[in-house]
Amino acid sequence: MATTDPLTAQRQIMLSLAYLAYAGETLPPFPSPDAQIAALIDAALQNTAQYPVIANRWTRVWGPVTWAVPGSSGQDNLLYVAKATSPPTGLAQYAVAVRGTNGKVYLDWLIEDFDVLPMMPYPGNASGGSISESTNIGITILQQMVDPTSQQTLWQFLTSEMSALPQGTNATIAFVGHSLGAALSSTLALLARDTQSTWDPSGVATVTATNFAGPTAGDTTFAAYLAQAFAISGTVPSWWTSPSVTPASFCDFVRQPLDVAPLAWNQSTLVNVPSLYENIGVSLGWEDDAVATAIVTLINEYVGPNDYTQPNASAPQLTPMSDPNIPSKGAPEGLDTFAEEAEWQHSIAYAEILGCGSLVSSDNANVPPVVKKLHAAALANA
Repeated sequence: MATTDPLTAQRQIMLSLAYLAYAGETLPPFPSPDAQIAALIDAALQNTAQYPVIANRWTRVWGPVTWAVPGSSGQDNLLYVAKATSPPTGLAQYAVAVRGTNGKVYLDWLIEDFDVLPMMPYPGNASGGSISESTNIGITILQQMVDPTSQQTLWQFLTSEMSALPQGTNATIAFVGHSLGAALSSTLALLARDTQSTWDPSGVATVTATNFAGPTAGDTTFAAYLAQAFAISGTVPSWWTSPSVTPASFCDFVRQPLDVAPLAWNQSTLVNVPSLYENIGVSLGWEDDAVATAIVTLINEYVGPNDYTQPNASAPQLTPMSDPNIPSKGAPEGLDTFAEEAEWQHSIAYAEILGCGSLVSSDNANVPPVVKKLHAAALANA
């Protein structure tokens, strides 16, 4: 797990915190599973085998808080805040982690992933463009969550924390998430910047974001606004970089080219989905390929006018890797195999590429069953 690359080291920490947001996602939503999930997170933050870069270095300080549609069989959202236990002198470090889609809850897919035809004005600034209705619903829910212990919303918690910092101490607030959690956390981070005077009137905090595998949240105007808001100018803080790495943005969009999710919902990138894995020996098959192409064309016809755009779309991507399970199948094709590859690239590959395989290991109690299955299959055929 050791690395000399400071950017990779930072991403390992943020990915660990983001994946930990999936803890307990299979628990029933009613009665509230928050206390059970809090125990899972606390245990994970002491588990050096499965969470080596954050164990005994971060502690839970707010949440977790879950939300579900009334009557639903599964949770839809989760939010928690962790704090570094031994930050650099004069600096307090917080991470706001947002869970991604609960794959077992169809309403979660429909409401917070696929409700992308209607768009809403970005609520933080009138010139900030538009975001999908899904994203707007998600960040609205997150802002209304109340921690059962402190009885505070996220903004109330941050207000109390910033006001309690010792004189001369600054803070970083890192918003992190994977998949849907990435789209929501980066949008929430932008909102935190736009409203900072309300929860941090002394201006002691620097808001950052690390977005793993996120789909697009808004249109071109929103993407440009977000990129401008997080652009680094002047002296780069020592806690964010090193002599060998100088990021251009406080919002780190971590993507890899074999992941389907970041290709949605932009017209020019969606068209690449049907042929995405042909170079690594995974084909839909001509009939499925024709159907997929027709579906993508139809989606583009409806979604295209919304002009969805990834912020910092030209940022360097991770070097991809193939699912080790695929070669054993012998030049496979078909929708099922394509779907397996897509799921592996979206759920497993980021941890493997960044050297965090323990996050998705089959004995990790906080890993969703589908991820355990994919990881176990990969190990068996590696």
